[in-house]
Amino acid sequence: MIKKLILGSGLLILLCSVSYADTHTVTNCADSGTGSLRWAILTANASIAAVTTTRENVPPEISTKIAGAGIKSDDYIGQQAQFDIKITDNTSIDSTSVTVLMDAGAVSYSTTAFTGPEMDLTYTPATALSEGTHDLKVQAADIFGNISTKEVNDLQISYAAARVVNNRVICYPSSFAPEKGETVTIAYNLTADANISVYIAGPAGGTHWLSKFTAGAMGGKAGYNQIEYNGTSSIGSGKLGNGIYVILIASGNRSIGRGHLVVYE
Repeated sequence: MIKKLILGSGLLILLCSVSYADTHTVTNCADSGTGSLRWAILTANASIAAVTTTRENVPPEISTKIAGAGIKSDDYIGQQAQFDIKITDNTSIDSTSVTVLMDAGAVSYSTTAFTGPEMDLTYTPATALSEGTHDLKVQAADIFGNISTKEVNDLQISYAAARVVNNRVICYPSSFAPEKGETVTIAYNLTADANISVYIAGPAGGTHWLSKFTAGAMGGKAGYNQIEYNGTSSIGSGKLGNGIYVILIASGNRSIGRGHLVVYE
């Protein structure tokens, strides 16, 4: 903010301030007293608030995803999955402080965007990760030296043929009404990347819907997958009618997971 001293002659003196703007007008040529230059300066100085400074102490936030889905410890991942890492900060990130480690060893990453408060980077293993568990660690600091660490441990790599974990396919909401424009989310966890086909069969048989997903992409990646379905049936041109429908997850000619969805208008 600005403090202003206005002299009778029209001369304007500006004083920096941290509080509010006041105007002190010089109305005479006296050495002291109300209206004098000395009085105006002393009054302005006396009303300047004490300056306090605080050091920003909030560290950056770090998130990790694969194919758009967040990852957590114990998740299955692909052998050469691309890790998408996002770092955000209230002030500005110290880009030279960022390190990515896989199994305690520093690895190379690519910066895809950096604006100061936000930094996006990717890491893809140069070679396939070995079967077993692996630990990912990302560390970053802001320009004030506040350090943040993100660790995702025991990430699982499987070289066996893909399967749905616990053969569990879930739907939410538990029932939906496609005629009212509602959709349902179908979710499942895969143990490995695989080309996946998702079938929905009706109460009387017949395939009402089929969708295919590429290995490594959402729907066909190791770890958590979710897909949206709007209830449109390929048998005819309408929406699914009331009933309980079977969801079948297949990889090649193998059925690897099953679930149900309910349509209730």
